[in-house]
Amino acid sequence: MPATADSLQAFEVRRDRLDETRLVSEPLREAAPGEALIRVDAFALTANNITYGVAGDTIGYWQFFPASSDGDSWGRIPVWGFGDVIESRADGISEGQRFYGYFPMASHLRVQPERATARGFTD
Repeated sequence: MPATADSLQAFEVRRDRLDETRLVSEPLREAAPGEALIRVDAFALTANNITYGVAGDTIGYWQFFPASSDGDSWGRIPVWGFGDVIESRADGISEGQRFYGYFPMASHLRVQPERATARGFTD
């Protein structure tokens, strides 16, 4: 998903009709104190992603990455992938670090890292 230097692109899915999708664009603001901005580099799509969408309300997957608007109708299905820190104002997270983890289907993810180590962090 290409994004300009000042925008975030995200793939959203209608929560009650997984075959209905949209691509949205949002302004990309700088990281605030305690935040890091990660550029999503690559992610995998598997049968599990469909499960995340189908069971999104029951198990809570829709809560991880809220939609840009119409949060009750649309959502961002989680995926597993790689991302690179492009800006950090968070302790223990440096620009250039690469992480494997849970991401939205989007060009970027803003996080508030906790318990950061050389191996990762929680958000």
